Amino acid sequence: MFDKGNLWSKKIPSVVRGYFDDTHTLLKKLYLQTQKGGCVGVVIGNSAYSGVIIPSDILTAQIANEVGFNVENIFITRHLTTSSQQKKELEPLKEYLRESIVLLKK
Repeated sequence: MFDKGNLWSKKIPSVVRGYFDDTHTLLKKLYLQTQKGGCVGVVIGNSAYSGVIIPSDILTAQIANEVGFNVENIFITRHLTTSSQQKKELEPLKEYLRESIVLLKK
């Protein structure tokens, strides 16, 4: 996944895994608290580490689907910039650095 030699911290892969474990826990609890037919909107920004895009919006939608939500839509709200160190490397993928709203329905 990541070239650990290029990371500013070797803990980044564990942090990313932990983030999505926490996302799963949160979405599961939200699913239980949402009334049938109810909607939930999640605002989330994608990121990049060591030249690898982390598509947080897509991954959040997949996790939400796993816990029982229907993914109604993913709205791209704005594009994000990256650090100057990664700018050249990520130029072909810059459209994936974005903030989105993931709209879910129970």
